[in-house]
Order: sequence, then C-alpha cells, then structure tokens
Amino acid sequence: MSVNEWDTAGCHHYTECGLENVYLRNGYRKVEHNGSIVVVVEDPIGLHQAIGKRICGQRFISGDEFKFLRNEMRMSQSRLGAVLGVSENMVSLWERRSAIPKQAVAMLKAMYSEHIKVSYKITALLDVVSKESANELMFGEYQQEWSVAMAA
Repeated sequence: MSVNEWDTAGCHHYTECGLENVYLRNGYRKVEHNGSIVVVVEDPIGLHQAIGKRICGQRFISGDEFKFLRNEMRMSQSRLGAVLGVSENMVSLWERRSAIPKQAVAMLKAMYSEHIKVSYKITALLDVVSKESANELMFGEYQQEWSVAMAA
C-alpha cells in the first residue's frame, strides 16, 4: 500500500532528510521561531535510524537513499569510493542517476547496519533482492520508538 492510499492529512512531509518519500504521522511538533513556523522532530536520531533500517530492507534503493545512508555515516563520496574501489565521481554519478551496482548497495547496507550497531547477516542483506517494497515510506513514533507506520 502506498502513502497515497493512506490519509496523509495532518502528516508532515519530511523532506528535511533529503528524501522525497518520507512522511511523519506523529513524533513532531510545530513551533514558532523568529516569526516562522518550524517543525521540530522529537527524536531525530531515532527517526533517521528507522529510515535507514527501512532503506536497508528494500530490494532496490534510489540514489537519494544511497546518499542518505552515506550521509548518516558522515562519509564523503571520496571516502566511500575508496572503500568500494571506485572514484568519487562514480559515487556522485550513482547518487544522481540511481544506477547503483547491487554489490555497492549490499556493501553500503552492511556498513550502515554496522554503523548503527544492528546485527544483520550479510546473506540476509543480499536476500532482500527477492523482496518487494513500497515507493513511499510512512513513519510513526510508537512507544517512544520510530518505526514504519501501519496503514490506517
């Protein structure tokens, strides 16, 4: 079920993370700051980890999602390229065009999982190739933890 089939009224379209397909049902508040309304996420680190975990569970990832994982690890394109044995320009191209080799995706997912101390088996990460996933991601905060939101 895509986000378009869910009631997104009252949800925050969370583009601040660099992804166009993330919506928040709760776990945020709107506050006035210097005459403007700004959105404050209650647990941004937990939210970003939930987004990263969801991305790691997808069969295919976009260039923006690849970039999200790289940025979450505070890794430059140059450094990631060195780890993967490719140039900085190649990493940039992957992030812009989304034509990312499966091996690079699998390695980045494994690195991200290690970064957030999630114990995924490499074979399990490679098995996501057989899984299908939605194009949009909906997140909600339940019992003080971010997770993929269930359809209403």
